[in-house]
Amino acid sequence: MSWAVFGWAQIGVYTTLDEVLQEAFPEVEPEQQTLWLTKETKSQFKDELGFEIHGLRQRYWVGEERTLWILEEIGKEYPITFAYLVEEDRVLFAQVMEYRETRGGEIRHAFFRQQFDGIRLKESKLDRRIDGITGATLSVNAMRKMAKQALWLHREATNQS
Repeated sequence: MSWAVFGWAQIGVYTTLDEVLQEAFPEVEPEQQTLWLTKETKSQFKDELGFEIHGLRQRYWVGEERTLWILEEIGKEYPITFAYLVEEDRVLFAQVMEYRETRGGEIRHAFFRQQFDGIRLKESKLDRRIDGITGATLSVNAMRKMAKQALWLHREATNQS
């Protein structure tokens, strides 16, 4: 059997939006909102985090003082879809919703994702180290980067409310 077959086994949808919403907001119906990404917002984002944010808007869900962000970032070649639930400027959970790469899919497992539970932004960096996974460096980096973005967006969205 070819090694390529094992790589394809990592590609897939691991959770749906409905499942993530149910886990994130079990007691209330969340409200979908939009955070508009103005030139000023994008500039401030880049100044603080050191990378660019794209698009004109970012949709998110809010309920019980929590925000849920669905974000995508390129791993090596293809986008990875993540979900981050944020409350009080800390990540409550991180999920890999869809994985499209042939390597690095180990980031979808709980043993790795749990490292993000409770993580915060401190001086534009995550407040603790996230251990990598051999062979999944680009996927790990994508997940770290999107955790920073989710925390920043949460702060921006809650400051505007």
